[in-house]
Amino acid sequence: MKINFEFLSGVSARDYTDVAKKANLKPIELNMQKLEDMMSYLIHQMSSIMTKEKKGQVLGDAVSSKIVTFSICTLIVIAVISFSEVVYLKRYWMNRKLI
Repeated sequence: MKINFEFLSGVSARDYTDVAKKANLKPIELNMQKLEDMMSYLIHQMSSIMTKEKKGQVLGDAVSSKIVTFSICTLIVIAVISFSEVVYLKRYWMNRKLI
């Protein structure tokens, strides 16, 4: 035995036959109600997408600033290490009288 489930959500889950009976709607009015519901659903979806996009943009900006800070710190550390290496090698060669 096979059982198929079909989950509906949003506008497609609403039963418009009951709505038409309760409100005594004509077929064109029923179609208008469906379109109105679909538009409100789409507007809600667009607003949630825009909210998620703004959150992603804020997160991207924060990560970008952290990467820039880390890069600058890395450059400073490399410069300090290379300067100390040069000073150390200069002293080493002076002590060995190679310079």
